[in-house]
Amino acid sequence: MSKKQVIAVDIDEVLMPHFVDLITWYNAKFGTTLTEYDNHPTDPGNWGTDDVTVAIKRVHQFYDTQEFMDSKPFKEARKELEFLGSYYDLIVVTARDTILEAATTDWISRHFKELFQSIHFTKHFNLEGQRRDKVEVLRELNVSYFIDDSLANIDLAAAAGIQSVLFGDYAWNQADVLPKNVTRCKNWLEVSDYFEDILSARLVDSQIKRPTISHEELVAKLKRDGLL
Repeated sequence: MSKKQVIAVDIDEVLMPHFVDLITWYNAKFGTTLTEYDNHPTDPGNWGTDDVTVAIKRVHQFYDTQEFMDSKPFKEARKELEFLGSYYDLIVVTARDTILEAATTDWISRHFKELFQSIHFTKHFNLEGQRRDKVEVLRELNVSYFIDDSLANIDLAAAAGIQSVLFGDYAWNQADVLPKNVTRCKNWLEVSDYFEDILSARLVDSQIKRPTISHEELVAKLKRDGLL
């Protein structure tokens, strides 16, 4: 079993720009005027219905469209995740429902083949009431780091003691002050810098404790200890 620490990564707005494509399609199809401020909604009113079930079913239609199939990941995501995968175990934790599992798995396989060890669906908008909080899944999987665009998800993870990255500088995830254990990274280059600082600090700490160790021995020891 791997001794590496685990990084959990969200999909929508973290691996791929998703919401703008979704609302562009939705507005054209259903005559609404959704904006970026309507992401992570608690009220379906702006979605052209008073029935949350109707809104969810409409959104699910998007995943059968060519617009979704043609969605591309953020340009830097693949390269930076390859770097992180050398030191951490990577998994996906998404709010998507399991009825989108096939489409989601296919997209991940096409763009991030063999990078993620597993994909977990928390079914946030599940029509049968089977949803789970992401923080519950993160705890079960012993996640050390969490990358998500939702401020609410990040707040819960940070409160549970999980080091968290609030991804992006979006209309829906603004905050005057971020909680302890949370760092905002606006893009994947900043995510990479964040983890490089963590890895560098571990190297320095180990060198202080054992100043006579060689670089090669140090790297081997950190890997054995599950720190790399």
